[in-house]
Amino acid sequence: MKFSIRYSWITAFLSAFIVLLPRAGAMATMPLPDFEVTALDGRVVGSKHLSSSPKWLLIYVQPNCSPCKEVFRALERNESQPDLSGKIIVLVGGVDAEEAKRMARRWPSAPESSWYVDPLGRAAVELKLQGAPIVFGIHQDTIEWDLSGVPADSNTLKSILTTWCED
Repeated sequence: MKFSIRYSWITAFLSAFIVLLPRAGAMATMPLPDFEVTALDGRVVGSKHLSSSPKWLLIYVQPNCSPCKEVFRALERNESQPDLSGKIIVLVGGVDAEEAKRMARRWPSAPESSWYVDPLGRAAVELKLQGAPIVFGIHQDTIEWDLSGVPADSNTLKSILTTWCED
């Protein structure tokens, strides 16, 4: 029992530490690639215009993705959590705007205005994605870090997401 508790704590700590490290070597950072996505109101938006905040999160999800639901649970707001409005962009792959609207209603922690669709997967190709969920920490149009999947500890994920978006 002591081993599993210690192992979980160590795993959570290392996950948080590794995720927030800049990419190593030549991949220290990567410019946000150019791609277009569709807002839920039908507008086409370029990747560089998804957020007006200099530091924000791009969360790529897919429908019926169980790990994606964990990301949204980590984003659920409470009194002690900062307001993340305008700092979280949700990009849903492989669906149309109507399906993304249904998803947005289930997860109101990110307002509908922050949701976009990538129905043909063009953004996924430009971002070199190999699954979902994936969270990108973006600072001034540069991808500083990414997190594929979800850490076993939801508190670690919540801490990573809110810490990145603090001013």
